[in-house]
Amino acid sequence: MNILIITQISIFLILRVMYSKYLLVIFFRFIFMHDKKLIYILFFYFLSGCGGGGSSPTQVVPTSAIYNYEKNTSIETTGGSYDVISGIMSYRTYPETGELWVSTGTASMQMSYTVDGTRTIAISRDYSFLPEQGSTNLDMSMDFQQTLLAGTVNFDVGNDLDSYLFWESDWGISTDPISQNSYEWNFRSFSFYTDVMLDFLGTEYVNLFISDIDYGDDSTPQFDLCNVVDDDCIDNIKDKDVIAGVFGDFTGVGDMPSSGSQTYNVKAIAFWHPNKLESLSSIPHWPSYEGNAMFTANFETKSFQGSLLLDYVFPQQSIASSDWDHVSNISAGVINISANISNNQIEGASSWKNNYGSGDCTGYFFGPNAGEFGGWCYVYDDNDDDGAEVLVSFIGT
Repeated sequence: MNILIITQISIFLILRVMYSKYLLVIFFRFIFMHDKKLIYILFFYFLSGCGGGGSSPTQVVPTSAIYNYEKNTSIETTGGSYDVISGIMSYRTYPETGELWVSTGTASMQMSYTVDGTRTIAISRDYSFLPEQGSTNLDMSMDFQQTLLAGTVNFDVGNDLDSYLFWESDWGISTDPISQNSYEWNFRSFSFYTDVMLDFLGTEYVNLFISDIDYGDDSTPQFDLCNVVDDDCIDNIKDKDVIAGVFGDFTGVGDMPSSGSQTYNVKAIAFWHPNKLESLSSIPHWPSYEGNAMFTANFETKSFQGSLLLDYVFPQQSIASSDWDHVSNISAGVINISANISNNQIEGASSWKNNYGSGDCTGYFFGPNAGEFGGWCYVYDDNDDDGAEVLVSFIGT
């Protein structure tokens, strides 16, 4: 076989690998016009590669997945929905005994903004259980929806967290779908302003909130929900829901680190029920704050650990619109968190220091390469007859 034939076969093999039908047709026409003997050799090779003698699959070079993340500021400005995780601590009175029970679990929650700035939230839970020595289940379910129109003014907290943390309040009257009885409700929520997230929280892809919904009796003309410091007010319905959670853009599972570790700067806010129940008033839950915690995630051992010191407590609203007084030397205590990492999730346990109580913890990583995280946890004081509890949300970067 001369050099010309070898050259022609080499060109043919290159075209075959490239598999361009157009180039192959031109090549065969050229060979047929100049060397009819060679056409049979090339035709044999062509058949063996296209099915006559078996074939090899076309190799596809794998490409890395591209993850696009949306900052919280973008969603609030241009519209969209968040990834949300939230937990709920529900208080319900058992009709058979008159006892107040508390139950904690995961709440289903959606949060979104329209392009004009209208915010919609929906929170729900479907759960019931049979109390000890009871004959019928106690329903702990809830379903709450709220639409907050653009331009609604939020209130500063009026303490050291002013201009960073805000609170909002809403109230109304609803009807129980089963009993058809009407009841009053008051919704309040604390969160951080979106436009200060990066400077104050250090995060761009996750924010946090704590909320509670207090329920009251609609049997009288006046609004019967009670302030916790008002002992003259009688609230005939002590039922209440306390919610904590985080919202943003989850880290993609394929974008999670597989080695190394990272230390996060953490901030948290919580609702603390300080082991007392007023006999005539609503169940008190005092806001508390942690501003300089440190958590560590080890992506090789899949472990996650940290501690929160909730020592900035502001339980009293001194002015109706905006001021919440910080009370010195009052602390909700230290909560230790130890969890495992699975994909982009955090699941583990929480404990109240000095064996005050224990609970569970859950969370997610947010943003590119697990650069941020957020979650919620709770602790119960099982040794206290009054039942002290903490429900906390936290974020880190």
